[in-house]
Amino acid sequence: GMFYILGGYTHSGKTQLALTMILNNPDKRFILFTPDELTPFVLQKLWAAALDIHIDEARELPISEQERVIEEHFPLLQICDRSLTPGQMRDYMAACEQHWQADTDMMFYDYVECLPVGQGDGTVKQKVARLKELSEASNVPMLAIHQSSRGGSKDSDGMSMSNLAYGGEQEAIAVII
Repeated sequence: GMFYILGGYTHSGKTQLALTMILNNPDKRFILFTPDELTPFVLQKLWAAALDIHIDEARELPISEQERVIEEHFPLLQICDRSLTPGQMRDYMAACEQHWQADTDMMFYDYVECLPVGQGDGTVKQKVARLKELSEASNVPMLAIHQSSRGGSKDSDGMSMSNLAYGGEQEAIAVII
């Protein structure tokens, strides 16, 4: 599978871009690995986007409305908020594919720094390499979200490849910043 990195500063809309991709492709079998954010919070963001309402309104939706929105807008989406190793992610994907009776169209990982890889949990570069290995071995595209470092730059400097702080960008087929 092809491996992409979406990099940006904190609160710059990286997750929202991924969620918009999910929202605009309800016919695709997506897996969103989000160990940094619990599933109910991710769903609230998706409900707000799908219904074009404020996040506070999404939090107050009745259960019946929540279920309707999921069925209508995200029938094939699987969200995993557990911190899984790449091997456990492969097992999770296999379970999803058995449930769907079809292959996964794309995986999302939000965000790279949360990936457990073993002793000391490794560097960002090692984590990116492991995610790329999973994508290639499973032949499923992956978009990995990477929170970039400001590294002494000023807000007015904007984003550049150097802000990725050697975050494995050489592993990606494309880097979006």
